[in-house]
Amino acid sequence: MTATAADSLSGWKQKAISWWKQSGKPSAVCDVCNNRVSSGKGYVLTTSEVFASKQYMQHVETQARILGIDAQAELKNLRASNTPWLVDDNCIYMFNDNRK
Repeated sequence: MTATAADSLSGWKQKAISWWKQSGKPSAVCDVCNNRVSSGKGYVLTTSEVFASKQYMQHVETQARILGIDAQAELKNLRASNTPWLVDDNCIYMFNDNRK
C-alpha cells in the first residue's frame, strides 16, 4: 500500500469516527453493498471520492445489468448525493489506490 493510500484510509476512518459520534446510531448500512455496519466501523467518503473509483463505476454498471436497470440513470441518481458515503471493510478496496 502506498503512503497516499494509507493516508486516504486513515482520513476516511477518522471521518467515520466523527460521523458515528454525530449520528448516535448503533449501526448503519454500507452505501455500496447494503451490509450492516456497526457503530465505529467503516469509512466515510465524499461523493467525488466515490466516483473517482474505476472499480466502483464498474460495480454500479454490473449491478445495473443484473437488476435490469439503466446504469446511466442510476449513476446520475447516485452522483446527486450530497451526504457522506459509509463504506464497509468489504468494499473499501474499490476506493483505495484505484483512481482514474
